[in-house]
Amino acid sequence: MPSSLLHSGMLLVAGWLIALGASAQGRVSNVRMRALNQQSIEVLYDLRNSQPTDSVYMRLQRRNGKLIVPSRAYVSGDTGMRQTDGRDRRIVWNLRRNGYTLREELRALVFVKQLGLQGNPIIADVPEKRSKESRRRAAEPDTASVATRPYRGPGWALLSALAPGIGNIFVQTPRPKVGLRPLVTVAAYGLLIYGAGQQGEAAQAYENYTLSGSNDVGEPFYQQANTAHQRYYIATRAAAAIWVADIALTVLRGIKNQRPDKRGQAVSVNLSYQANVPVAVVRYSF
Repeated sequence: MPSSLLHSGMLLVAGWLIALGASAQGRVSNVRMRALNQQSIEVLYDLRNSQPTDSVYMRLQRRNGKLIVPSRAYVSGDTGMRQTDGRDRRIVWNLRRNGYTLREELRALVFVKQLGLQGNPIIADVPEKRSKESRRRAAEPDTASVATRPYRGPGWALLSALAPGIGNIFVQTPRPKVGLRPLVTVAAYGLLIYGAGQQGEAAQAYENYTLSGSNDVGEPFYQQANTAHQRYYIATRAAAAIWVADIALTVLRGIKNQRPDKRGQAVSVNLSYQANVPVAVVRYSF
């Protein structure tokens, strides 16, 4: 009888310790993510049963399972230790300053790291057990799919001012396109050279007209000078029109490239759990 009572008492104590440990571990739920602007994203979550030694941190997960680890210098809000329980805890990540441009479906993961009873850090709510090396490889950014976007802004119009058609190559998306644009350069400079030649011919013909001494003798020179001057005028104005049009198109396309993609701003959020980890799936294009 005493043995059975002792056994029952041990079971009660063990159950109480398990319940105490479960209640002492911070839990995250209701994770949401949205884009604040072109530079930052905001992650909201609810926290309960947190302890002063618990540390809250965030990761972003790609569809292939790899994790994006934001630099601490560009993360602000309710992260780290000594977080209080409550709803709508907030984390903000300035991804542009961190050197990222994201164009894919992502999941926001909020973790709680707890100090274990033996002084060893325990990561709560980890989807699966992985070795330290595999976690390190998964946390490394994949520079092939997440990289700084090349400059496609209106500054390329300066190159078009020197060589019409060339600057417009570099504002094409998603990558530069050459096409027939070098012919624009050839046409503009060709018209300028032709116009300069016609101007010289007109000046020479008019000089011959003034030296002819009579209207009858000088009339052919006058007509030649007039025709050459008209060709000069048309050629140079056509070259100027090509030049201005290319610069204007390059500036407009560059400005359009710097605007947010209206189609990508529709944010769709789905909440779910994976291996007891609260995740928010958001689709947004920067």
